[in-house]
Amino acid sequence: RIFALATAVMLTLPVAAQTTNAATNVAPNGQPVYQQPSAAVRTVLDAKPLPQNQISPDGGTLAQVSLRRYPGIEELARPWLRMAGERFDPQAIGPQRTGHIETLSLRTLTNPEAPARTVALPAGGDFYGMRWSPDGKRFLLQRRTDKGTELWQGDVASAQLKQVAGVQLRAWLGQPLRWLSSDEVLAVSVPEKRPAPPAAPKAPSGPVIQESFGK
Repeated sequence: RIFALATAVMLTLPVAAQTTNAATNVAPNGQPVYQQPSAAVRTVLDAKPLPQNQISPDGGTLAQVSLRRYPGIEELARPWLRMAGERFDPQAIGPQRTGHIETLSLRTLTNPEAPARTVALPAGGDFYGMRWSPDGKRFLLQRRTDKGTELWQGDVASAQLKQVAGVQLRAWLGQPLRWLSSDEVLAVSVPEKRPAPPAAPKAPSGPVIQESFGK
């Protein structure tokens, strides 16, 4: 019985190895590439999450914020440093991981029949950290890029968004923004003469595989 069992195991090993090799995706240059799950699994993973609802302080506007569910390879490959037990992004002077607003729309609560107004978010970067003004007429967003964290201001009446020029936020450790009044904002900014941040590495096109055979 022991001999028969050993023979059966030996016979199944080549079959398992062939199955593994057949399932491995390899680029023309011989480098492995990321494998994708089945269409059914992708449908579940790519399903959009429910939007987050934020009501303005005056109770007149509802902001519906749709966030990205999973970070991309480019975000995971961004360089980060350690300090005081925390991880931060040296390019953005902000947290290593941030949210990413996919869509932002505004609804007028005093007029339920009014259609939602979509706030156009410029492509590139990661918008996050929405903050209402005390009177509910404006809001602030932070935008992480490869060169820093920008400050953007939105207008509720027009649903327009524009960048606050000349401001780079120090978004790491604590809140970098605070409304002092409906017309004044206190921002923790980065000095203009700070050293250049490290260049972002190129995101890998496939998994990095390391093998060790004791040599």
